[in-house]
Amino acid sequence: SVAAILWLILLGPFMSSAEARATVLVLVLQLLNPLMAVMEPWAVQPPPPSLVTLQIQPQIEPPGEARLKLLPPNDRTFLKGWRQLQAQDWATAETTFQGLVGEIPDQAAVLNNLGVAEFMQGHSGEAEKHFQAAYQLDPSRAEVLMNQSILDFDKLDTVGGALKQEAARAADPALFNELALLNEAKGGATGHRVFPSPLPDTPARVKALEDASGEPDQTVPIWNSRIALGVIVPLLALILLWWRFRRSRYTPYATQCIRCGDPFRSTDSPHPQVCSQCHHLFVVKDGVHAESRKRKVDQLASHQQATRWIHRLLIVLLPGCDSAFLGDTSEGFWEWFLVCMAGGIVIATGPTVRYPGEILPDPLSLWLPLGAAFLVVLYLRSWVKLLPKRRI
Repeated sequence: SVAAILWLILLGPFMSSAEARATVLVLVLQLLNPLMAVMEPWAVQPPPPSLVTLQIQPQIEPPGEARLKLLPPNDRTFLKGWRQLQAQDWATAETTFQGLVGEIPDQAAVLNNLGVAEFMQGHSGEAEKHFQAAYQLDPSRAEVLMNQSILDFDKLDTVGGALKQEAARAADPALFNELALLNEAKGGATGHRVFPSPLPDTPARVKALEDASGEPDQTVPIWNSRIALGVIVPLLALILLWWRFRRSRYTPYATQCIRCGDPFRSTDSPHPQVCSQCHHLFVVKDGVHAESRKRKVDQLASHQQATRWIHRLLIVLLPGCDSAFLGDTSEGFWEWFLVCMAGGIVIATGPTVRYPGEILPDPLSLWLPLGAAFLVVLYLRSWVKLLPKRRI
């Protein structure tokens, strides 16, 4: 961005009024980036600490001991058993939750999770007893009701299973819909999925998470060096562009003669891109010495030969840029745009894709030969310009 702004400032004296206004608009739009960066902390609020969130929502990394260090030991053991259930380590999870029976107040969640570990190992009888015990402690827990309905359906008790599902829907409609969708993905030896209960949030547990995180109320600074740079650079560029553009209206900047290639600041020619020497030698012809005229003609021929080689090189290597070099920027832009699009297709579809778990890479896309053929056609079309034109 800074490099592009520098080029715009350098080109300021050679811009027309419309181009200068468009450049000012572009520089003003650069101020949107720091403005959005300043407003971003106001729009993004960090979620409050929650044990339920740590258990249910997917985590990039599991919560470490430092984050849970202020929780009671039994709560940390419950979370350990929850991770064992997620890892499908049913036997270890059964041992963990068996040790929590009667140890923490949330016995309904402990008994339900113990029944889940037993059910997934094929011990339906023990699981049913623990699900029933969890139901007696908390009849409104949707996970327990769903697990009991699954056991009823396994025993072909469709009436009891449907009643338990309706009770789960009445207890927590949103959670029931989520569990019903999860139950469609069948797993385990019995073809059904049972659902564990997370450790609920309490004020003491939330405060323990806040204290362990250090400074929960720490705010992100609104102003920093990067935002300051994003504001200062466009404003400084606007000042420099205005100064150079205004100064160019009083002090002419050097330009290059389109006939001989020499730089000049002012000219007698009505054409602003033709120097005074070429104007007097080839237009006015007002009695210049023959030797000076011959020297100027040789200089002009040398410049035109160099220009011709540049034009041919652009035809061969960069189709479309040759037209822009001659002043036909519209045609040159569209031709170069098509070349870039064809090259982009080749580059984007050239490498094969290998997804995680795949042994063989995907085959090459059909877009690769199409893009390559399109690129060849565009280059051949450009090279045709090198053929001599027959005049009729």
